[in-house]
Amino acid sequence: VWGCQVFFFTLGILYLNFLKSFSTLAVCLGTGALLDFALIYVFRRRLVLPQSGLVCAAGMSLLLEASSPWIYMAAIFFALSSKYIFLIGERHIFNPTAFGLVCALSFFPNHAVTNPLQWTGSAMVWAVVIGLGLLAAYRAKVLDMAVFFVAAYFALVPARWGLGLRSE
Repeated sequence: VWGCQVFFFTLGILYLNFLKSFSTLAVCLGTGALLDFALIYVFRRRLVLPQSGLVCAAGMSLLLEASSPWIYMAAIFFALSSKYIFLIGERHIFNPTAFGLVCALSFFPNHAVTNPLQWTGSAMVWAVVIGLGLLAAYRAKVLDMAVFFVAAYFALVPARWGLGLRSE
């Protein structure tokens, strides 16, 4: 999954004029890997490859626009910490990346934004994003959730238009 996200990031820099740099990706991946590794060790006493931290960090590098590397690092901290704070039984209840993104946008409103325009309106870009996203979801065994999200998104677009909520 995180490999697909790094691929998206690279395409965004090279072809879609993302206003980011590879240093942003490096900060995010380094923070996510080290923090997840430490949290897994502290809470579970295991030494494992921090896959979840890498997925979260790569996702954050794609979704968040921040004025400082510290904002990215804080967002990743919120995201990965949420897995150990908000639990039902042994399972975390929030999507960590989404949780970290919401925290960054809420706590640092003057320094953090999301930029949907970076993905352009190109049908080819969306086909690649959706195709690789569905492949990653299949590999992560969450394809049913991903298909439902994509279907709900396209089903609700006319409702947004009907309510006058077009993004221009």
